[in-house]
Parts: sequence; C-alpha cells; structure tokens
Amino acid sequence: MIRYFDGISWRIVPIRRDFKQRGAAIIACPGPSLQKIDTSSLRGPGRTVIGINTSYPKVIPDYWIGLDNPLCYDRKLLFEPFNKIFRVQYADTDWYNIKLHSYYNTYFTETVNIKYDQFYAVLNKERLAYPWINNTITYALGFALSLGFREIYLIGADFDKKLNYFDNRILSKEAKKWNTNAYKYTKEFFKYLIYSGQNQKIGLNLYSASPISKLNEFMPYKSLDSLYKEIEQTLPSPGELKHCTEIHPREKQKKKKEQDKSKKKLDKV
Repeated sequence: MIRYFDGISWRIVPIRRDFKQRGAAIIACPGPSLQKIDTSSLRGPGRTVIGINTSYPKVIPDYWIGLDNPLCYDRKLLFEPFNKIFRVQYADTDWYNIKLHSYYNTYFTETVNIKYDQFYAVLNKERLAYPWINNTITYALGFALSLGFREIYLIGADFDKKLNYFDNRILSKEAKKWNTNAYKYTKEFFKYLIYSGQNQKIGLNLYSASPISKLNEFMPYKSLDSLYKEIEQTLPSPGELKHCTEIHPREKQKKKKEQDKSKKKLDKV
C-alpha cells in the first residue's frame, strides 16, 4: 500500500495495474557502472525510470524510491518534482522544519519482511504491503511489476563488494560488511528468480544492462543502446499536427458561418 497526506488525512494511491504495461522499466541503482552511463538519455518515450537510493542526483527518474532514513540521501531530493517514495515510519520526520509528508509528490509505503521464495505470493496477496528483502532493489522490482511492467532492466546493479558505489565514496568497515552481506543475499534472490522459473510464470523478462554486473553470470545481458533501438521501432511517428478546427467539422462550419455573417454586415455597410 502506498499513501500520501493531503493536509487533512491519509489517502491511498491506486497505482497497481492488472494488465501488462507496454514499454520497459529501467531500475537505476548506484553501483560503479552507473558512472559510465549517459544518464541524460535514460528517460524518454516507451520507458519508465525508477531510481533508487543515491542514484539521484546522477539519475533524474520518473519515480524515486529510498527506504532508509532520509538523511541517507541528497538534501535537494525533497525539492524535486518527480514522485518520491519513502517508508511510512519516516512520514513525520522534520525536513527543514517541514514534515516529510508535507512535501509535494512525496509518498509513503508499507513493507513486509519476507524470504525471497515468498516474493510473488506477497506481491499478489492482499496488496496491503510490498515485499522487502533487505534491499531497495527488490522493492523496486515489486513496484515495477505492480505498475504492470514485464520487461525490466537493471542498471548500476553491479554487486561489486570492492567498488560499492559509482561516486567512490569512502565507507567504514562496518558499512562495507553490511553491503557485502546485502549484495550476497540479493544476488541469491535474483538467482532464485531465474533458476526457479518464477519470472517465466508471470511473463517477466528481466535483464542486466550493466556490463560489469555479477548478475551477468546467470541473468541475460542487454545494453541500453539495444533497448533504445528496439523501443524506437515500436513507437509511432509524430504524424501531421492538426488544428482543432480541422478535426471537428462542426467547429469549422460554425466559424465559417460567423465569418459569412460578418462579411454580410460589412457588405450592407
């Protein structure tokens, strides 16, 4: 369940779709390979970008998801116009003397801790909470599926325990250890997804779009350039732009009658 605060009460956002969405979803993670991607070309017709964690501000997504404490993220994030999703327990957090839930296009989600073999069951159950498997990328996958996407690409999802992030930030030993364990568990989740055939049961085409990702050991790889070319072939041409009077004859006729009346008045004069 995803909710927002309208100033008086909480309202549910009905984002789930029970039909297959056309186009592709790109989940952008902050792994080292993100540095080599032209992120300015990510967004465009036929694709929806879901950025997670510190992929912003390098990636300007359509949706952004961050389920850790808001202090983990760039301070300008709350002032961006795109949709942002936080965990519901942070809704009352003060952010520059304003509650987090009072910022525009800011939403809050409930999650449920699961084992990776429960992923689809929880996602499709009562729709009260999204599955959480110790990593925001798995939540983002569930989110993309709930939007109806069945062709999903992962960028910056490298699972490299030596180079954690694209911005080469210095991490403590404790943080590196935490990341290593999270990478290992999440990688096992994706292995399960592919080897068990769970992805095939719902028609999910899941690709790694990072050439150095450890996921490439078992997940099909496809470059973003290949994706863009495929999408371009499916898009309609811009077509000839028309004025509304060319599309609606009645309006055109009405305009002509008004012009004729004006002309007659001038002739009488």
